[in-house]
Amino acid sequence: MSLISSQHNLTKSKISPDIALHKFNRLSIRQKIGWGYGLVIGVVLVGVTSAFLVATYSVRPLRNQLETDQRKAKVLDGLGQSLLQLKYNQDNLVQFLSNGQDRSKIERGVSALRSNIFVMNNQLEQLQDIPETTDIKIQQDYQALQDLTQRYKERLNNYSEQFEKLIQTTEQPNLNPKILESVQKSLLNLNRTTGIIQVYPVYAETTQLENKFRNRAETALKNYERIESFSKIIIIITVFVSSGLAIIFAIFTSNMIANPLDIMIKVAEQVSEESDFALQAPVTSSDEIGVLTQSLNHLIQRVAEYTEELQKAKIVAEAANRSKSVFLANMSH
Repeated sequence: MSLISSQHNLTKSKISPDIALHKFNRLSIRQKIGWGYGLVIGVVLVGVTSAFLVATYSVRPLRNQLETDQRKAKVLDGLGQSLLQLKYNQDNLVQFLSNGQDRSKIERGVSALRSNIFVMNNQLEQLQDIPETTDIKIQQDYQALQDLTQRYKERLNNYSEQFEKLIQTTEQPNLNPKILESVQKSLLNLNRTTGIIQVYPVYAETTQLENKFRNRAETALKNYERIESFSKIIIIITVFVSSGLAIIFAIFTSNMIANPLDIMIKVAEQVSEESDFALQAPVTSSDEIGVLTQSLNHLIQRVAEYTEELQKAKIVAEAANRSKSVFLANMSH
């Protein structure tokens, strides 16, 4: 039973190409050319569409994630730098207070600290912008970032409030060394209680999160470049395949039209030279070339019939002439 089935499948596989070729030969030349161009255009469309889908559903999310991670890493790095700058500005202000004769330096130190706090608040606002994602690992990092941002804001606001209350004393018109010394000690004490020293513990977490976002951005960049290269490869392969199909189709179309015409020309020349009206050009298709071949064969057949009729008429005429000659000869005797 299996042998019969395998033989049937083998026969079917042999017949299928013949059926397809037979159906193709029945098409007109215009239809064949149209199907050929349609095949080439179809390959191009499939390749371009595939590259577009890869770019849409793979590259775009990676690019968005890459931009987000790079932005978060940059803000976190800036936040860490701002924290160090805050410590530096506060140390300068303490030093300016110890030299209370220069009021402009004190004002400059206070302004620098206030500007520093404003910048940090702005950076924390940027970190609160969290995009939606379905990746659980990324969601965990975003949650950690939100928790870190919240703790930063609480401690920074606490420090800012205490600092503003304390620094109001320095804005009085008349300052004496005792007041400045008191403010200096209070500022140092602020650092030990609710000041910058309370913000420093989250600095390490800031660095860790920054490294996470930066590493993920680097990974996303590599994946982005890899998928982008894959899209380019798809387009290149599409160009080569479509070009190859176009060349094959051009050669096939040329042979499809030229070869039957060459055969018809040779048959016509051979009939003309040898007067062999039994020759017939082979009909290989049902298109315009096939119809032209059939017309040539029909013409050769008609010429053969006409020639045969002329030959018969010639024989009859010659026989009549001979009979007439014999009759005239008999009459003369």
